[in-house]
Amino acid sequence: MSATQTEENLSMCEHLIRRGSRYSIRRRIPQDLINHYGKHEIIKALGTSEFKEAVKRCRIEAVRLDLEWDTVRAKLAGQTPSPLLAQSTAQEIADFERDQHENNLLAAQDAIEQDALEEKHAIDQVIQHHGLSGLLALSGVNLGPAIGLPATNNTPALATPTKQTLGSKTPTVEVLALWERERPRQQRTMDAKRAELGRYSRMTGIDHIESITKASVRAFRDKMLSEGASAKNTNKYLDSLRALLNFAVSEDLIPSNPANGVKANISAREMDERQPFPLTALNTIFSSPVYSANARPLGGAGEASYWLPLLGLYTGARLEELGQLHPNDVYEESTPDESMTAWVIRITDGEGQSLKNVSSRRRIPVHPALINLGFIEYAVRAKSEKRYRLFDKLKLNKYGKHTDAWSKWFSRYLRHTCGITDTSLVFHSFRHTFKDYCRAASIPEDVHDSFTGHTSDSVARSYGGEYPLAPLVSAINKFKISGLITTPKALV
Repeated sequence: MSATQTEENLSMCEHLIRRGSRYSIRRRIPQDLINHYGKHEIIKALGTSEFKEAVKRCRIEAVRLDLEWDTVRAKLAGQTPSPLLAQSTAQEIADFERDQHENNLLAAQDAIEQDALEEKHAIDQVIQHHGLSGLLALSGVNLGPAIGLPATNNTPALATPTKQTLGSKTPTVEVLALWERERPRQQRTMDAKRAELGRYSRMTGIDHIESITKASVRAFRDKMLSEGASAKNTNKYLDSLRALLNFAVSEDLIPSNPANGVKANISAREMDERQPFPLTALNTIFSSPVYSANARPLGGAGEASYWLPLLGLYTGARLEELGQLHPNDVYEESTPDESMTAWVIRITDGEGQSLKNVSSRRRIPVHPALINLGFIEYAVRAKSEKRYRLFDKLKLNKYGKHTDAWSKWFSRYLRHTCGITDTSLVFHSFRHTFKDYCRAASIPEDVHDSFTGHTSDSVARSYGGEYPLAPLVSAINKFKISGLITTPKALV
């Protein structure tokens, strides 16, 4: 097997097969429909020999088959097929195709940016080892005497740009590159900084550090707001600009920071833009096709579409904390005297996992509602199948995050399928909802802080070790959501 084939097998979507040089989808027909079709499986050519295109077509065809089978079941039962499910599936296909297009554009942009970075790195290396005259010589130009430098490649290396070495105009991208080399940051952070500073340059037409003025920073703020950006998001861009300008000041490139004191005013509502789910919204979510019709929409990553919202509601954990779980992170724990044993979910920063902060490392007893719905059976099965992740259909993005794509899918599912259009209601709203119901159940603050991994200003909280199991189990058993529609048991 070639290296390419190995990579494809590792990333191949379910039901995709290769016959010669072409790809097909192969699916088993559900047991209850075998008599109707008169065969046990369907094999359909996808009309392509390109692997990435085949993956896309395979996923779309799988969704269409699911819809076809649901339609056949309804007709065999003398019922009218659900238009809601058909509409939801059509929307999922459209969203998936749009995301594929966006991902292709992003990939092309990444390639262009990477080429530019490599070219800039090569120029930096020449300047470091041979000085500016070396760079000019490489370009076939000997301007050393004209700018006061000897016509030799022995010019001292230029460690950092200054007004004396780079002239009166220093490109902001040059300062950003120096800032990154001064204190390396995560790739995701630097990519965001480049994007934020790039937007400033595009909106103001200013791309040199010395040309940035307080008036131009204010104009940028006002234009961001006028184009519909939130005050909170606008301030994020201003913070990136301010940090870069602080670095420029420290390097004597500019005398002061013109972005200091410039900010957008945030309204009280925007200060806490994520709201808890009202009971009506919870009932809408948990009676939607994923729960009422056992639908597994494209983009929902299989059983993750079912379990992640329930886990968010009954644990208060962050989405990425749940998405990165290993099967071994669901286990039985006993009290020291062995008088109590309970299933718990461990939130930790083990292999391939990360946490927001130290206090996020914790374990949460599995709520009885999750046990009744089959979560323990699901976790045990994942372990027996030796899955690396509990939700192994989630796809890592280029920054190593498990749930970025799933989060976008869930937002679309809320808006399009569930009809929940309030933008303050997102997956993180489950965390707010959990806290509200903890307070309603009179669960002590230190206990529900232990559930959610929140820190406290109390000095006493910093003493002692891991929170004892018994009060955690007692508290989770008190957590109730009166009026919540009971969901059907999941297929495990």
